[in-house]
Amino acid sequence: MRRAAPAPYENLRLSDYPKKNETQVNKLAFQRVVTVEAKKRIVNKVIQQIQPRIDSKVPNATSLERSLIEKALRKAVEQAVDKAIDKLVEKINKINN
Repeated sequence: MRRAAPAPYENLRLSDYPKKNETQVNKLAFQRVVTVEAKKRIVNKVIQQIQPRIDSKVPNATSLERSLIEKALRKAVEQAVDKAIDKLVEKINKINN
């Protein structure tokens, strides 16, 4: 075990953290760990709510068209959620500083 390579845990490495500055470590942990899970949940919930509307607007779509629509929808929702979460993190950081 002593010679084991330092593998990332949850896409985090020790080198990702600054030198023992508590506020910076908390900020980085919040951005990298909490928001990833939150973003996934939000994206899935939004897509579940939008999917019936998409199905009603394009009822005669082929399976290829449906898969393309779903991919485009997922990408658009992910980008919107990323922007919204990033703005929220910025506001929280301003409040904490």
